[in-house]
Amino acid sequence: RVWKKDELKKMIDLAKKYNVWVLSDEIHADIIMPKNRFLSAGIFFCHHEKIIVITAPSKTFNIAGLQIANMITPEADTREKIIAKQKALHLTSPNLMAVTALKAAYQKGLPWLKAQNEHIKRNYDILKSFIDGLSKNVWLAPLEGTYLAWLDVSAYEMDSVIFTKRLASEEEVIFADGKKYGDNRFIRINLACSNEQLSEGLKRLNRFLKKNRDKS
Repeated sequence: RVWKKDELKKMIDLAKKYNVWVLSDEIHADIIMPKNRFLSAGIFFCHHEKIIVITAPSKTFNIAGLQIANMITPEADTREKIIAKQKALHLTSPNLMAVTALKAAYQKGLPWLKAQNEHIKRNYDILKSFIDGLSKNVWLAPLEGTYLAWLDVSAYEMDSVIFTKRLASEEEVIFADGKKYGDNRFIRINLACSNEQLSEGLKRLNRFLKKNRDKS
């Protein structure tokens, strides 16, 4: 999901009403599908001071190994506490390669980012076409943002843990099970791969589903 402004506002209003903090992890903020618009929780800094926005270039530009990120809050006391904790953990100085990569990504990476998002959308369309062609009622969640697709496989009468373990064992395809994310009906498919790799994975998934179609 890419949250709409009114949805964000309702959440921030609840946080303000009950005087609780909002930590907004916006690491996937750049990976947005067509007809959707990302809005940071930071647009409500003036409405509720207890907001911390966390961002990084690592997901967007695949540089997680460089270990650089940002924490943003308008609340001065909280900012001082964060800085003090970072100093205590020796986390105040990212390495020079990470700083250089971050600058290059944010200053010159827009054409690459647009091409990446178009590629992810094409992969989603390939997956959707595959799902539409299945004989069983398998639901694919609409993709508004990120490179992660969610597929409800409960029609095959296997929970996601069993489904993914058997798929890995029988067809050497690895998807994440939904149990660790709170819903055991779903599997999570990473679309950040080549069209060819996705097509091969779906071919193997199709073999697996055919073998289990008559058993369920």
